[in-house]
Amino acid sequence: MDAADLKAEQFGEDGKLAAATGDIKVGTDDYFTVGATGSKNSLKQFTDGGRSCEMGDYTQALNLGGGLKTNNGQAGLGFTTTEPVKVIAYVAVKAVNDKHSFQYAAANGKAVSIDMENDPSTVNKIEFTLDEAGQYWLGGNNGGDFLYVEVQSLYQNIQSKEQQ
Repeated sequence: MDAADLKAEQFGEDGKLAAATGDIKVGTDDYFTVGATGSKNSLKQFTDGGRSCEMGDYTQALNLGGGLKTNNGQAGLGFTTTEPVKVIAYVAVKAVNDKHSFQYAAANGKAVSIDMENDPSTVNKIEFTLDEAGQYWLGGNNGGDFLYVEVQSLYQNIQSKEQQ
């Protein structure tokens, strides 16, 4: 999911997804699902010059608003994998707050938290592996501005190393 590729028309008239609008698919081959439950997710335009990371310069982000709910995808970005994967995400906090963390969890599962730099202008690079196939949700305890998310097959990486 690359926030630079998101279009305003994918979101509702007010720029937010709503239950009436429904979830939307984003990313290569519509791999990711942006949850519409709770009207928490939106396309955010940066008005302060944007954000930069290894993946490029961004003038907009997928804003996941509020705390992640793993039972319905509220404030979440979801995907399903059929094998073990590595997840790489570039995320900034929405505002200065003393409790910001990136979260991930299996659907209906307990979220795992990873601390993030508490500065909206700083892009955090988050990396972790998921050893089990299944449906997963990404988000934050207070949401976040998601610039880029990539899910890589661990199986293909192992095969590539064995062939070298």
